[in-house]
Amino acid sequence: MVEATVIIPCWIIDQTLLQLTQRCIQSVRETSNVELILIDNGSNYGSNMLRDEADIYVRNQYNAGYVKAINQGIKLSSAEYIVCGNNDYMMKSGWVKALKVMLDEVKNCGIACPHVEGKPTQKTPWVEHGTPGGWYMIKFETIAKVGLLDEKFKNVFADFDFCWRLRKHDLNVISTPHITVVHYGEATIAKDPNREKEWHESSRMLIEKWKNEDFAKKLLEEAGLLEPRKSV
Repeated sequence: MVEATVIIPCWIIDQTLLQLTQRCIQSVRETSNVELILIDNGSNYGSNMLRDEADIYVRNQYNAGYVKAINQGIKLSSAEYIVCGNNDYMMKSGWVKALKVMLDEVKNCGIACPHVEGKPTQKTPWVEHGTPGGWYMIKFETIAKVGLLDEKFKNVFADFDFCWRLRKHDLNVISTPHITVVHYGEATIAKDPNREKEWHESSRMLIEKWKNEDFAKKLLEEAGLLEPRKSV
């Protein structure tokens, strides 16, 4: 029986991203027994590799974005625990167990995240107020309650929106100090020529959707999003 479903959207457009994705998949396979769903977002490289490595493989003919790909994977998942991932993470032994413990034992935990190497170390689990980052675990029953990611956001700010929807159900994003993973940092999205334009448009959508919620307004102010960057 699998421990969880891991969903990884992949938009591989060069050899560097192919190698990074291969290392990510290898680290998942070596450290866990999971159902691996790979969503191929119109990659130019590596589609055969993704098909061979996946337990479930989906090929989109174009880059449908991270959010839609995650939702595609959730609908195909067969596990109680679902992991939404990025292809620029390297996992370490024990990560599945550590995140499951968070979801099962920490009060009001809606999303469980690993500690990312290089960030300040905490001694106990702590609440993340904005976003879970690019690797997190959630129970299928929680998704059934809160709903899928909002596909109006293609790549960015869907995580903010989802976390804040969790808060309306008294659920939090909790990070654990008990497992540390490696993140290479926006390796895929940095190659998207429309990144800046999308950031601008998505931040406006996020503000419009949440500006009347006091807790969200405060977090928007702290993140500097109430005055979005100018589009370029």
